[in-house]
Amino acid sequence: MNRRESIAGIGLVALLPTWALAQQGTLEKVVLRTDFPPVAIHAGLFLAQEKGWWKDSGIDIEIQDGRGSTNTIQLVGAGQIDVAYVSLGSIMPAREAGMKIKSFAAVTHRSDLGLIYDPKRGIRSVKDLQGKTLLCFTGSTWTPFIENFLKSAGVDPKTVTILNIDVNAMWTSYQAGQGDGVLSIPPFGMALVRATRPSSAFLAADYGVPLLGYGLIAREETISARGPVLAKVAQVIARAWTYIYDGHEEEGVNAMAKMRPDVKLNHQVTRDAIDFYRDYFYTADSRGKPLWLQQEKAWADALKTQESAGLVKAGHRTEEFYTNDVVKNLR
Repeated sequence: MNRRESIAGIGLVALLPTWALAQQGTLEKVVLRTDFPPVAIHAGLFLAQEKGWWKDSGIDIEIQDGRGSTNTIQLVGAGQIDVAYVSLGSIMPAREAGMKIKSFAAVTHRSDLGLIYDPKRGIRSVKDLQGKTLLCFTGSTWTPFIENFLKSAGVDPKTVTILNIDVNAMWTSYQAGQGDGVLSIPPFGMALVRATRPSSAFLAADYGVPLLGYGLIAREETISARGPVLAKVAQVIARAWTYIYDGHEEEGVNAMAKMRPDVKLNHQVTRDAIDFYRDYFYTADSRGKPLWLQQEKAWADALKTQESAGLVKAGHRTEEFYTNDVVKNLR
């Protein structure tokens, strides 16, 4: 996504200034929770906060740091928070379990699930994974999809060793030379290990595991009752990412550091990860369309992936999981 395409695809939204909103009434409170403590993919949220764009749109935002996508989605389902900012694939098992939640807007259109590998270990294609050792952690999003990923690439899963280690030790172990690759998130992983163990990546979506990117989730009753304010949430986030990728990547990193000084972000790793994430915001199907608009094909493909992995039963319809009704009139 180059700068011109990002502006054309997202559009910079003209939002009412705070003084005008003050004449109309008070700001609307929105509690938004991420999947994890601040990382690069959250930069747009904090940039908008630092710039005052949430208030300019009539929103009093509270950004909570999550402890995993599943936990954040459960809190939305329980009505304890308004909006989840998470990888959208997590919604399908939650919905089948009885949570009345839906995705109402996209943030990125490409799944960031992938395999980070060390080219020095003789890996040039996925078929070279035969006989290799890959690091993962118990409970990883990757776990139910590993077999399909390898089989799709023509690799016998029995020839690959999956070494499950503690999530807190996984990256330090890889940087120290353990394993031939890591099943994780390439934009974050490659930025993290760039200085100590330069790596490349294969994306799961390119090898039989198409999933979804990041998006916004809310309860059905919230979508019904607060559609206009949820639309503004989608607008602000799109505006922030357009601004970041129009040459203001450093501002995105600095805003995160300013809004979350206790996290002590690694500036260079976060900056590199933002660069890596650029290519995840659009696919061939979504390019040239508003960032927030979700694509039916992407949902249909992801649903098949979830069904084949046994995470949801067969027979679901995509409209059970997402809606474009909130954002359909946005410009």
